Amino acid sequence: MTQESPEHPESQTPDGAEPITDPRTTPLWDPTLPVNERVDWLLDEMTIDEKLGFLATTTPDLPRLGITRCWIGGEAAHGIEARHDQGANPTAPETTTSLPQPIGMAATWDAQLLEKAGEVVGKEARALWHRDPRGGLFRWAPTVDLERDPRWGRNEEGYGEDPHLTGAIAGAYIRGMQGGGPEETRDHLRISAALKHFFANNVEDARCTTSSTVDARNRREYYYEPFRRCIEHAGATSVMTAYNAVNGTVEMLDPRVDALLHGEYGLYGHVVSDGGAVSLVHDARHDTASHAETVARSLKAGVDCMTDDMDMVHAAAVEAWERGWIDESDVDRALRRSFTTKIRLGMYDATPANPFDAVSEDDVDSPHCRDVARRVAEESVVLLRNDGLLPLDCGDDGCGGRAADGCDAAAVCGSSDGAADAAVPVALVGPLADQWFQDWYGGEPPYRSTLRDGVRAVTGIDPLVDDGLDVVILRFGDRYAALETPAEPDGTTEPPVPHYALQPHAPRLVAVDDRAHATRFRLQDWGDGALTLRADGDGRYLSALDDGTIVAGKTIPYGWFVKEVFRIGDDGRLHVWSGIPVDLDADGRIAAIDGTDLSAQRIGVPQTAAIGSAGATDVDDSADVETARETVPAFAIETIEHGIARATALAARARTVIAAVGCCPVINGKEDADRPSTAFPADQRALVAAVHDANPRTVMALIANYPYDIDDEAARLPAIVHCATGGQAMGEALARVIYGLASPGGRLPMTWYGGRVDLGDKNDYDIIGTGRTYQWRRGDVLYPFGHGLTYAPFLYDGLNACVDGGVGAAGAAARPDDALGEAAGGSHGAIGTSEAATDGTDSTADRTLRVRVDIVNEGTRASDEVVQVYVRHPHERVAGAGAGGTALVVPPIAMPERRLVAFRREHAVEPGERRTIEFTIPREELRVYDVRKGGFHIPDGEYTIEAGASSGDIRATTTVRVAGEPPVMRRFDEWIPVDHWDRADGVALVAAAGRTAADEPLASLVAAGEACAATPREPSRSGVMRFDGFAPFPDGTVVRIAADSIDGDGAVQEMTLPLPEGETGFTMAIGDGDIVRAVRCEVC
Repeated sequence: MTQESPEHPESQTPDGAEPITDPRTTPLWDPTLPVNERVDWLLDEMTIDEKLGFLATTTPDLPRLGITRCWIGGEAAHGIEARHDQGANPTAPETTTSLPQPIGMAATWDAQLLEKAGEVVGKEARALWHRDPRGGLFRWAPTVDLERDPRWGRNEEGYGEDPHLTGAIAGAYIRGMQGGGPEETRDHLRISAALKHFFANNVEDARCTTSSTVDARNRREYYYEPFRRCIEHAGATSVMTAYNAVNGTVEMLDPRVDALLHGEYGLYGHVVSDGGAVSLVHDARHDTASHAETVARSLKAGVDCMTDDMDMVHAAAVEAWERGWIDESDVDRALRRSFTTKIRLGMYDATPANPFDAVSEDDVDSPHCRDVARRVAEESVVLLRNDGLLPLDCGDDGCGGRAADGCDAAAVCGSSDGAADAAVPVALVGPLADQWFQDWYGGEPPYRSTLRDGVRAVTGIDPLVDDGLDVVILRFGDRYAALETPAEPDGTTEPPVPHYALQPHAPRLVAVDDRAHATRFRLQDWGDGALTLRADGDGRYLSALDDGTIVAGKTIPYGWFVKEVFRIGDDGRLHVWSGIPVDLDADGRIAAIDGTDLSAQRIGVPQTAAIGSAGATDVDDSADVETARETVPAFAIETIEHGIARATALAARARTVIAAVGCCPVINGKEDADRPSTAFPADQRALVAAVHDANPRTVMALIANYPYDIDDEAARLPAIVHCATGGQAMGEALARVIYGLASPGGRLPMTWYGGRVDLGDKNDYDIIGTGRTYQWRRGDVLYPFGHGLTYAPFLYDGLNACVDGGVGAAGAAARPDDALGEAAGGSHGAIGTSEAATDGTDSTADRTLRVRVDIVNEGTRASDEVVQVYVRHPHERVAGAGAGGTALVVPPIAMPERRLVAFRREHAVEPGERRTIEFTIPREELRVYDVRKGGFHIPDGEYTIEAGASSGDIRATTTVRVAGEPPVMRRFDEWIPVDHWDRADGVALVAAAGRTAADEPLASLVAAGEACAATPREPSRSGVMRFDGFAPFPDGTVVRIAADSIDGDGAVQEMTLPLPEGETGFTMAIGDGDIVRAVRCEVC
């Protein structure tokens, strides 16, 4: 969440401080000194009173040291967000380059291009900082929360479901923004990039009050991984903590913040809280007794900057200091980290020393910026399906940009006025054919290319367009809704407002008696009951203002609260976005009236209201409200024109139809609003089906930021292309791919499960137990992770894998139409193996895996191809002696189906060209987290290496022998943290109550950073945990259980249960009231 800096008074020089004649001559301002020396001097010079004022992200003036007020923060999800519309005093937006949404950037699978995109963003941020040096060099991007559930409202902001892909693409974006990797930016930064949101932040509903249950393996192998990769490999300089709690501990209070990010991963930078989190922890969650306690515990946990009201944070810090909850070392540690980042940014250089500061206004919206934005948009387009219809070409559907080769655009393509029915080459239908929607974290781009714009630019003609929406009028009893005639302008020049803002002189909605005077609206059903109404004349959307007035004043739906959304309740009445019904007031005007002041709503509270029966809308029927309202009339929507009928008539006239459908990024899902389901909107489905029936040559252009259940469309339509919203070149990129001027090389960064898969509970973060993501999913899906087609078929040949220095053999070749499984990629067994030296002196401990594969373009046009390398781990078996000396195999830890370990986008592979791609895969890519060991290990054995075009389209396989570590067994007489189970069901992890070092179980577990306990997720249903991997239990073995006392006094209780002889594991059920934190097997 963005919070722009409010105005604050200057701080005063403290009494008793030694005056400094010229602060720019002090060590702080000397760029020739090491960063640490400059920070050392600053912390020695500042008083504790001054230091306590620098713990918020907005910091005051400190004139005696030359420090001016500034703020840490600002968005850069897909370009610099400089709209300046979220603070207390909004100002005019500044134009910046707008890339596709991050989910679209991830679809490029092109790390090199994303580094160039990050460089564009970093340079524009620098240029804007020169305009206003109070802020802008700290950017809260990228979002690296993994998208294990496609219903997440912020799906658009992430980079997909895979840690490797997210780490690589987001890491490249970071390197571009910051000016290089960890070594290149050790002393100087272009800007600072902050990773969001640490961690397990994948549900928006009740995000400020919920707790995510994440066991040790899911945590280590999955949710931590993108943060580790982006810190260790890309050098990210900041991390933002999440609103939610994990295992009962709010993230900004979580000791893992410091222990993991700074201690284990080596974060060279600072940690910030999310916007308003200091207030929320106390005011909404009630996890602390005061703001002072929140600040104190956050500092101890490793949070260095509090993103909240500056004065409140300062007052809380002062109170925490005075109460002795923090000492100066806590404050110094936090300030050292934030000021280190500021010095690396060059904010306190008396003389120019930062090489990244050499930017100018020419670096904003430059031709290079536009070229990079267009390339990212083109490469993000994913061809989901193609039965040969695409690409469209000159002789079929327009000049395809080849008029210079003799194509007469007017003759071939026809006119755009629709006069010659038989000469319509291509028609655009659908609600997104000529729309470009603003998203919450997007900036103000220099231009916005819709699909219509793109087809016009590519073909040279203006295509015929129909949005396919019904035209309706609204009836309230025997009266009709109409827009007032706006007042005549008084000649006063008014400042322009952004395209997404409420336009001036917006006419309000009133009731009229004559049906002929009713205003016609285009009705859009976005799915899940969300409706918008757009005036058929000037195209402006109806909006509900804070006072209940309804006006037509927005060119697009937009806002934190999307006040252009209406719903039909179970009571049959029209309701505004907040759930208030629409009535006629005493003056006959149409408004949302129930005595609620909509302006009292604020950012951070739920954006939508459930619409049920009339009673569920909380209408105030008190007398004073009733007198201001007529008797509620019957409400009806009367259809004047059927949009599908218009669209099919146009489709029947055209040679080819492009149906542009998809989402609105602030309606279907966004921050603070999850999607109820992945269902494709019914109205859009009906439109596409009808248009296809009218014209089988129908291409579906799906413009959306998340997977939809398009099973029916995938089965019927000849071609489907997909892209994300947000890119300034969106429409042009789509058109260039559709017409074959750009290669469709995009790949899906997440699984599209389809409508036949039950996604389960979105609050369940156990991807292993629930079989989520391509790694753990065992079953068919609509489109697998990594899927995306090209206009040329590719042969994969000569796959070879070996440990660094070894020799491997090639697997068999495979073409796109080869069957999967044993036939797809050929050989196993000894082929492709590499053994360690027999004398025992050689091992793979510090060696890499080298993979080489050839691809051959067997098509007739040049094409990009994304080569993906996956690994399948050996399934370990641990043999033990059972009862009576019989052999017993201990169940192994679960292994994923496959895991992405490398990829590369190859550009412009010419027809007939054979290209060899080589990968060097670090050993760390093979590791798994072993809950029995309590740490990572690399399994010993034979690995299957796969190369292919997606996780579901493996073209070649081979094997390689890796000398890893033998599996371990759980130990007797050792406490096992409860979250180190092998599997569990119906269990929630909560914060452990007791915290005394005298409690042996808790003391050892707290030292390991595992202060949590297990309890049933639902009181009415028992939870189950399974612990495997022991040697066979001798007679007399018991499991000792450490549990918190039910009365919550912090004491640890122990109980024992007998275990059957010869077994190698046990299942444990916990019921209502059980709070288990550790188990231990021992022989009595």
